[in-house]
Amino acid sequence: EREEVVEVTRRKLEIHEPVRIEPPRAEIAKSPRVEREKQVPLFESQAKLFVPYVLDSNIVGANGAQVSSASGYAGRSVLNVEIDLLTSWDLLETVAKKVGPANVLPGREVEPSASDAAAALRSNLNVMVPPESMVIHATYQHAEPEQARSILASLVNEYLVNHIETHRSSRSLETVDRQKSEVQSKLTAARRQLENLKKQENIISLQNRETALTEQQASLEGEILATEAKKAEQIVRVRFAEAMSPSSKANPESADTTVLPALPTTNDIEEYQSLVELVAGLKRRRNELRLVYTESNGQIQTIQARLAEAEAKRQTLLKKFPALGLSIVKSADGSLSPPINPRAEREILDALEARIEFLKNQSGKLKTELTTLLGVGTQIAQLERDIQEHDANYRYYNTALERAKVDAALKPSELENI
Repeated sequence: EREEVVEVTRRKLEIHEPVRIEPPRAEIAKSPRVEREKQVPLFESQAKLFVPYVLDSNIVGANGAQVSSASGYAGRSVLNVEIDLLTSWDLLETVAKKVGPANVLPGREVEPSASDAAAALRSNLNVMVPPESMVIHATYQHAEPEQARSILASLVNEYLVNHIETHRSSRSLETVDRQKSEVQSKLTAARRQLENLKKQENIISLQNRETALTEQQASLEGEILATEAKKAEQIVRVRFAEAMSPSSKANPESADTTVLPALPTTNDIEEYQSLVELVAGLKRRRNELRLVYTESNGQIQTIQARLAEAEAKRQTLLKKFPALGLSIVKSADGSLSPPINPRAEREILDALEARIEFLKNQSGKLKTELTTLLGVGTQIAQLERDIQEHDANYRYYNTALERAKVDAALKPSELENI
């Protein structure tokens, strides 16, 4: 029998036909190959994913995007992460549900569960990266060739989706949108509070208002000092005017308790006026002689001596009677009266006192307003700092939201790095 088989085989090889060499029946019964032939053959499908780099742009807790290369020794960790994503249990369960557990485990009398199908996917899936390579080799085995190809394609597509959700900001879209709304609400509330506070205190600019109040306060203080100086001068005028006015003696209310200097008599006034005229005439004559003669001239020296004598007498009378320094005239009855009205001078003095009181009240109000402004200024400064912080956060989350929307609209098939 063995010779016949060999002859038949030789003839088939000569005509190039497929040949199947079988051992004798006695040996077939004893061979373990019978058990292997009862097993279902598996078909294998392979996918290769080239991952040159990974782009991380997850917004929450990150500043911008980060690019990690998959080349070199450091790139092994990058590829290991991608292998973990490709073989993760949630991804396998998702694929099992999409393709159907019955397609993953065909020929079962009872419908398999998604977990059983995911376990079968994991056992028949082999993922590895050759040394010094950036290509992930994914191999899947299945009893049906079309299912092997289809299930592996579904695994790759789902992995690309999982890759976007892990490394891009699409998953944080809802979180960033909520944080943006919260920051926007805080920003609006702080601006409204600041606006109300400024309206309540009639403040447009805190710094300008504080500068204006400080300048007004300084101006009032200077005006108060100037008015008080005028008041002191006016008090002297009133005292002399009332002392020289006969009518003021009859008015006990206007009498001043201060001891006033002695009043000059008519002779004293006439003597003082004569001395003033003499001094003025001697000065004119001296100036005329100086145009012709030098200082050593006898006439000039004589006039200079007479001038010094007259000036000394005038000063003596002025010290004895200070009222002579005022312009004094004679009335019709020959009595002395000042050219100013004592009542008018008293009214001017009262007006100065009223002005000083008004200025002091205004100064007190400005001091109170400045004190209030300092307290309000602290609140305004805090609100302005809050507004700046909220505005910066709002712009940050707005930019993050726009980028998250772009990542959310990105299709897995449009990935540039895989």
